[in-house]
Amino acid sequence: MEFKGECSRNQVDEMVKELGLKDVEVVLGIGGGKTLDTAKAVSYMADLPVVIVPTVASTDAPCSALSVLYTDEGDFDCYLPLKRNPDMVIADIDIIAKAPARLLVAGMGDA
Repeated sequence: MEFKGECSRNQVDEMVKELGLKDVEVVLGIGGGKTLDTAKAVSYMADLPVVIVPTVASTDAPCSALSVLYTDEGDFDCYLPLKRNPDMVIADIDIIAKAPARLLVAGMGDA
């Protein structure tokens, strides 16, 4: 499934519905904060484990038991508390180090 740019209820519901049509055992999220929050929310709604692979260090999304949901237009909607933190986080420091420096600085502020 492809992330369509916004961690919204509609995006999550669409992905959960699509998962129901396939034999899926785990949700894999690769990317930045909204992508990872979407993967965690889909995992939560589908009651599946989630593996997170951050590509930037700009948020705490890889390790938190929370997803931030937005409207389809990108406005804040709500916080979605999750039952648990991600089941696994795989961080490739070579990938993260190649991200723009401003994203590393943003991560320092978020932490």
